[in-house]
Amino acid sequence: MKAIEQDEFRTLFLADFYLKIPLLQKKIKKVVYKKLGRFPEAGNIDDIVENCISDIESILIKQLNAKPDELFNYKERKRKLALFKKDKSYLEKYILEAAKSFCRKK
Repeated sequence: MKAIEQDEFRTLFLADFYLKIPLLQKKIKKVVYKKLGRFPEAGNIDDIVENCISDIESILIKQLNAKPDELFNYKERKRKLALFKKDKSYLEKYILEAAKSFCRKK
């Protein structure tokens, strides 16, 4: 993928991310509740969902803005953009998998 094409897909990827988050918020909440709801220390599920979304966003931005010398993030950038180019539903799958990963981390 050429650099200009990567920048265009990066912009589309982020724009699509910000459009999909409100639509997926209920699914993310369901994932968080299913994984963490039984723990009393989980507290307010809505707050956890907001933290989850902001965590996914910060990781995604870090990866999509990675320079070639940031090896792991740069590889992830290229991989995510290639998958997004091939499959437009990739982003939704990524967000839900990232929510599960967030819960495992908690």
